[in-house]
Amino acid sequence: MRIALLLALAVGCHGCAWAQDKRCEQLSQAWAKAEPGFNPSLEAKVVAPQGLPVHLGPDRSCPTLKTLARGEFVTAYAVRKGWVQVGLLVNGDWGSAWVAEAGLELIAPYGADHPSRQPAQAASASP
Repeated sequence: MRIALLLALAVGCHGCAWAQDKRCEQLSQAWAKAEPGFNPSLEAKVVAPQGLPVHLGPDRSCPTLKTLARGEFVTAYAVRKGWVQVGLLVNGDWGSAWVAEAGLELIAPYGADHPSRQPAQAASASP
């Protein structure tokens, strides 16, 4: 413990950020293992008006990787305690991260029919 504290002090905030990232990665792994996920995974749409921060782990103090805009779609793997584990592209790499459940609409398993996937009918096309 003493060595870790001295190391954190020696490298400054960068070391503190690394320790926070490590804690969030461990939390993410533990939660992902503890919760059986959706099989198949679900399509989910961002409904949060101001966008939805994507966190490294299921905790608001975990680093934000990016913010999803309202209307974007992600793959939902599991829900636990108000957090959704999602799959998405971050900086060109596919990965898993966490978002607040309240900011998503869980739609349906991929491949299933759902009204949100139907093309809009033009009003003039009605008889």
